[in-house]
Amino acid sequence: MNFDKHLHDLTNAADYARQVGVPFDTGADAFRPGQVFLYNDSRFNQSYFSQPLTTYVVGGWNRSNLGAEIDAICGRPVPVPRKFDHKVWDNTEGLATDGTDDIRAIGGDFKVIRLTSTEVERKTVNRGLAMILDRDEMTNVALDEQKAAMYLMGRIQLNIAKRAFDLAAAAAVNTARTWNTSANPDSDMRTSIRTAADLSGLRPNNVIFGDTAWDLRVAAYDAQATAAAFQGASATPEQVASRLRVDRVFVSNARYSSSATAKTGIAANLVLSYFVDNSGMDLDPSNIRRFYTPTAGGGPIRVFRRELSETSVMIGVEHFELIA
Repeated sequence: MNFDKHLHDLTNAADYARQVGVPFDTGADAFRPGQVFLYNDSRFNQSYFSQPLTTYVVGGWNRSNLGAEIDAICGRPVPVPRKFDHKVWDNTEGLATDGTDDIRAIGGDFKVIRLTSTEVERKTVNRGLAMILDRDEMTNVALDEQKAAMYLMGRIQLNIAKRAFDLAAAAAVNTARTWNTSANPDSDMRTSIRTAADLSGLRPNNVIFGDTAWDLRVAAYDAQATAAAFQGASATPEQVASRLRVDRVFVSNARYSSSATAKTGIAANLVLSYFVDNSGMDLDPSNIRRFYTPTAGGGPIRVFRRELSETSVMIGVEHFELIA
């Protein structure tokens, strides 16, 4: 998979809108019914908050496959204020030992350890999408509004999953592998995991396969007439996780529109191994973490319903999030 090497400020709504290919609401645009656009957060208003639609969408979100993709990539989301800070520790110091530095000499004191750390300030970003519905095209108002809200939520979830995977892949050390009739994909994975543990001091516990990579793994074993290969080809993700000694192996099937006529898997032929702590705390050693700020309604998302005129209604979905 090729990644965009240009720098983009994804905390800037207009720049983000260009990256995901949707119009940006400036407040003066005339949008067509059924068109999806990035909603300007200044246009959201608590008076338009819809609790029934929010409850409906939250329930659907919990049951969606995209929700499972996001959880698999990022682990448990961490609730934080809009502005927050945390410390980044030096792994070399955290794992330092010479076998004798904890000995106290007679008449002396214990050795004093002073760890260095970096204070990182962060802020969750307000994100949202909206859609205008024309009443002449609505056969059941309540149902059509629910479908619009769920469609917008699906778009937002796909954005989250792609952002998270692209961020992790861009930070990773890429090692090209050829999985052919003489390859041992699981052995390659064990080598990668040991290498990562030696570099960071933390053994990866989370492995994400793109579905193309998973098919290449199975095809490599299918082509080998050995008992070990037969066992490897039929292994489930859970069984592969046991073989790799990790908590989870997840096969990503999510796709996005990479062009007008093509759909591309967000993970495709990549395999990522990294550490994710599912404690839900902001002071854990995870390689990637999704932070969110609860909305004014108290939940992770808010759905808005706004009457624009006698003939049209706007449905919008917003949330506050940072993937780091």
